[in-house]
Amino acid sequence: MTVVEFGTQLLSDLWGYTSADSADALDAAAMNICDKFSFLEAEVAGPYFSGDSFSYVDAAFGPIFRQIDAIETVTPTGLMDDYPNLMAWRSRLAIRPSIQAAVPADYVERYIDFLQKRNAFVLSEK
Repeated sequence: MTVVEFGTQLLSDLWGYTSADSADALDAAAMNICDKFSFLEAEVAGPYFSGDSFSYVDAAFGPIFRQIDAIETVTPTGLMDDYPNLMAWRSRLAIRPSIQAAVPADYVERYIDFLQKRNAFVLSEK
């Protein structure tokens, strides 16, 4: 499995996280995400996934981190608290112009509105 395929699985886990309808389902989804984050933590060379150069792996993970960033404008997730290498990678990607230009300027508002319309349990957690 490639790292990009791994990222696709992580996006699926993130969908499960935002689709959870109870605290137990949210916790189970968070555990799936954190299991993958634990593996990735040791793999990130920094500042990008493979070191100094931006790659397709970084482009694949931008949407994952962007969704977490959006959720955290409303409520803390704690998903990345134990992963300093991922936090640094996430921050590096967030300021990259190509990652920023991949979505409209009002992406966060649109994403949160989408989650609110679905009554996403993750937004009710404090």
